[in-house]
Amino acid sequence: MDLVSHFITGAAIGEFTLRKHIGKRALWAGGLVSLLPDSDVLANLFYDPFTAAYFHRGITHSFLFAILASPVIALLPWRLFRARENRFFQTAHFYFLVLLSHIALDLFTCYGTGVFEPFSHKRYSTNTIFVVDPFYTLPLLISFCILIIRKKDDQLRKTVNLLGSGLAAAYLLFTFMNKYQVNKVIKSNLAEQQLSYEKMMTTPAPLNNFLWFSIVKSRQGFYTTYYSIFDNPKKVEFDYVPRNELILTLFQDNDLIPVMQRFSKGYYCFTKKGRQVYFNDMRFGRASGWAVKDSRWVFSYNVTNKADGLEILNRSDLEISYREALNSLIKRAAGHSSAEKP
Repeated sequence: MDLVSHFITGAAIGEFTLRKHIGKRALWAGGLVSLLPDSDVLANLFYDPFTAAYFHRGITHSFLFAILASPVIALLPWRLFRARENRFFQTAHFYFLVLLSHIALDLFTCYGTGVFEPFSHKRYSTNTIFVVDPFYTLPLLISFCILIIRKKDDQLRKTVNLLGSGLAAAYLLFTFMNKYQVNKVIKSNLAEQQLSYEKMMTTPAPLNNFLWFSIVKSRQGFYTTYYSIFDNPKKVEFDYVPRNELILTLFQDNDLIPVMQRFSKGYYCFTKKGRQVYFNDMRFGRASGWAVKDSRWVFSYNVTNKADGLEILNRSDLEISYREALNSLIKRAAGHSSAEKP
């Protein structure tokens, strides 16, 4: 999830657990510590785009990190509690819950989270919410703003926090129910069109939970589609994308390609443009794919063999303006239009 969502979720936990002891400071303590796992984005300063992307949501997003970091962080505000009683374990427990909330939120997106690092490099995800979703964030953000303004002993604080957190939690539940219905529609259409497949995944399009992107893996390639829960009738048109596996022979001696394949969970394809070769992680969809078919993949890496290894350059831009992309996204999510060939 985005930093704002993590911050206000941690702040809500602070309000629930420590507000009686340290007042409004609990909001800031929970919010700021909730951002700690994303410190791994500093890898962007030292690594190529893919290596940095793979490092993200690794060890700092693991259960081990939450277990080890929470007591260490709890030592920092130790003096806040010495005047009353020993609250070290209560504080450590609070920070553990905050770090756990970060891991949980990231699990809902399609990126993949290494919750068992360093013992297992497998990345887990439920693919039920986009990394930025205002329908989840706004109730908590409004609640946070009210809590900052109200006095620390205001009787309405608990109600405000419960309401904001409850609406956010209810929306998360809705995303799971929504995904279940979307999967039913996709599988039904696959059966009707007699398309055989090995596995499939569905994930929301940007900023909403109404428009979904689906990838269906077959033996030689993939069937992809965008489907809105407001589409009527509930029919989908699949576009076939070849995997172009033969391109792999160009990089068969490079150790990074298997890592890229594993990170994409098998949902990848190679494309060429002139002499340029691109490795595409298909899980994140196409840039403006709901509006322009065959648009570029969001996570697309230009891979080139060099004497000292594999050079990777990230490429992920839109063919249309952001304003056009947003307008078309809203229309497509409402079920009013479909993508056109460029």
